[in-house]
Amino acid sequence: MADFWIADKRTSKAEGFYSNNPNDAGGETVWGIARKRNPHWHGWVIVDEYRRKPGFPGNMRNDVNLYRLRGEFYKSEFWDKIYGDRIQSQKVAEEKYDTAVNMGVSIAVRFSQKQAGLPETGRMNVQVLDYLNSLV
Repeated sequence: MADFWIADKRTSKAEGFYSNNPNDAGGETVWGIARKRNPHWHGWVIVDEYRRKPGFPGNMRNDVNLYRLRGEFYKSEFWDKIYGDRIQSQKVAEEKYDTAVNMGVSIAVRFSQKQAGLPETGRMNVQVLDYLNSLV
């Protein structure tokens, strides 16, 4: 079965660390988690604590709790929704996870449904999982 942390290591390289670009629709982001889209993410409490200290945002780069919350967020919001732990091929899981993170879970699932000739609902199910596991 595929491993979340291996897939996440690959995908997270493209997410960057911290940004607060006024021209970015997501606004403030940490590791690709946008405050505007995810205002209830528990990591924002930690980010806001660091904001009051010297050296922000670099001062929070190695915070273990913030990194753990980031991982929990990506696992629950993307990996679990594509049944990542149940995909047999690490490579297939990594591709599906990367697509889900960058384009959304629904689109990632629809791509697979279309390839498999299944109804394009955008919802992960056993038929999509079986198709992904047939790609091994």
